[in-house]
Amino acid sequence: MISQLKMKRLKLFLTLMGLPMILMFNIGLSLSFVPVFLVDFITYFQTGSAVIGAVSSLSLTVMCLSAPVTSFLGQRLGCRLTVCIGCCFTSVGFFFSSLVQNPWQLLISHSFITGLGCSLTFTNIIPLLGIFPERHLPTANGIVYCGNGVGVILFPILCKELSYLYGFRGALMIVSGISLNGLVIALLLKFANKELNIKTEMNRKRKSKQLKLENECYLTDDKSEDALDDLETRPQPKVTIFGSLKGQLLICYMFPRFAGLLIANFFLSVGYVGFIVHMVANATYNGFSDSEAALIASVYGVGSITGRLTHGIPIRYNWISTYHLFWLSCLLDCFLMLGYPFCSSKVLLYILTVVIAYNVGVHVPLIPVMVRVFVGDEYFHQAFGIVQVPGGIGCVIGGFAAGWLYDLTNSYNDAFFFMSASYLIVPLIFMAIELFLKRREKQRTSENYNALAQQTTPL
Repeated sequence: MISQLKMKRLKLFLTLMGLPMILMFNIGLSLSFVPVFLVDFITYFQTGSAVIGAVSSLSLTVMCLSAPVTSFLGQRLGCRLTVCIGCCFTSVGFFFSSLVQNPWQLLISHSFITGLGCSLTFTNIIPLLGIFPERHLPTANGIVYCGNGVGVILFPILCKELSYLYGFRGALMIVSGISLNGLVIALLLKFANKELNIKTEMNRKRKSKQLKLENECYLTDDKSEDALDDLETRPQPKVTIFGSLKGQLLICYMFPRFAGLLIANFFLSVGYVGFIVHMVANATYNGFSDSEAALIASVYGVGSITGRLTHGIPIRYNWISTYHLFWLSCLLDCFLMLGYPFCSSKVLLYILTVVIAYNVGVHVPLIPVMVRVFVGDEYFHQAFGIVQVPGGIGCVIGGFAAGWLYDLTNSYNDAFFFMSASYLIVPLIFMAIELFLKRREKQRTSENYNALAQQTTPL
C-alpha cells in the first residue's frame, strides 16, 4: 500500500514537471517568435508594424477562438492524444514560416497552423490539472503556467543567436525541430490521462447515484426500481460539437461572474498582447541594440515566471481572495503601462518590464482558477474553452492597434496609453458585476420578504 502511494506521488510529480515543459516548447516558442522576429519580417517584407503585428497577434487569436472546438476534441479523443496532435501542428507551423515569401503566407503558417497547434496543446493541458488534490491546485497551476515564462526567458536569446548564425529562416527551421520535444513529453502522459478519465468517471457515477437516491422517493412499483437500476449501466450519449457549444453558451447565462470574466478577458488580452508583441520593437526603435532589445523579452520572462510561481502563496494562506488578486494585478499593470513611455533609462525600463510581467504572471494563470471557482469542476472543461474566445478577439485588436498607432504617430507612447486604458476596464467590469449581483440579491430578498408577509398576514 505504501509503495503504491509513493509510486502515485512520483507519477504526479513527473506529470507536474512534464506539463510545463510541453507549454515551454509550444506556447513559449510561439511567444518568442512574436517579438524576436518582428523586426526581421518588417525589414524583409518592407511593410509596417501594424501588418506584422497583426500577423503575430493573430496566432494568439486563432489559439483562443478555436478553443471551444479543441476543447470538444479533447473530450472526444482524450487530452493526451489531442496534445500530441497540437505539438505536431506547432512544429509544422514553424517550419512553413521559414519558407514564406509574402505576408499572407505568414498568416497561414504562423497565425493559423501554429495558433491551432498551441490551442490544441494549451486547452487540453490545463484540464489535466484536475488530477491534483484541491489544496495543491493553485501551486500546480502556477508551476504549469511557468512553462510559458521559461520559454520566454530562454528562447528569445536562443532565437536571436540562431538568427545571427543561420539567418531568420534557418533559425525558424531549427525552432521547428526544437518544438517537437513537446511531442516526446506528451507521449509520456499516459498516467495523467488515465487518472483524469478515472476521476471523471467517478464523478459521473456519484452524480448518477445521487439522482437515483432522489428518485427513490417517488418509486411506486418494482418496475420503476428496475428502470432506475439500469441508469448506471446505460451507455452515456456521446458528446457532439453542437451539444458542446450549446452547453458552453448556457454556462454564460447560468453564472454571471463567468460572463463578466469573458468580457474582462477581451480587454485584458488587448493590453497583454499589445505589450508583448511590441515591447522588443519599442526598445529597438528607442536606440537599444539587438541584444539589449532581445534581453527585454528575457527580462519579461523572468518577471512572468516569478509571478506564476508565487501567485498561489497569498491565496493559499488566505491573505487575499482569487477574485480580488486578479483585478488588483490588472489595475497595477494599468498604472505601470501608463508610465512605460516615460522611461528614459535602460535600467528603469528593465525594472518596469519585470514588474509588469510579474503582474501578468499573476493574473493570467488565475483565469482558469477563477473559471473553476465560478462554474465548478463539472463545467470546467467547457467553460475553459469558451473563456478564451473573447481573449482571441482581443489578441488581434491589441497587436494591430498598437502597431497602427505607432505607424500613425511614429511613436509608441499612444500605443502604451491605449494598452493602459484596456487594463483599467478589467477591474471596472468586475465592480459593475458585483453591484449588479448585490442589487439582484437585494431585490430577491425584498420579494421573498413581501411574499412571506402576505402569507402570514391574518385575514
